[in-house]
Amino acid sequence: MASAARAELLAKSIAVAAGTSALSALALTGGLAHADGPRGEQQYIQATSHLPMYVMPDRVLSDEKILAGGYRACEVMDQFPKEPFTAAVVYFHGGNTVDNRITDDGWRFMTYASMYLCERHARMYVGD
Repeated sequence: MASAARAELLAKSIAVAAGTSALSALALTGGLAHADGPRGEQQYIQATSHLPMYVMPDRVLSDEKILAGGYRACEVMDQFPKEPFTAAVVYFHGGNTVDNRITDDGWRFMTYASMYLCERHARMYVGD
């Protein structure tokens, strides 16, 4: 990726990250994103329980933190519905990358969120 493109993505990421923080508070109070049901939340918690700590929200394994992180991921996907890589970079604040690619574990975290918490984005990470 060219330097100008990286700089543009970073600037976009920083701007969105600020908005994402505000939106996450709404999600926790039922404002925007919601699971497809309690079953979706339980499946998400179960699926993410196998991921390593470095990919977990705040590196904490409480159900509440995991769900809050998943809902934040959904909010970012809402902002970038056709750009899965950009959504992942914004969610992870530019981290969780190797050679400018999101790690497999980071990709799984985003995939599980799309499958169980915001089904409207399920095809975004698993393809057609």
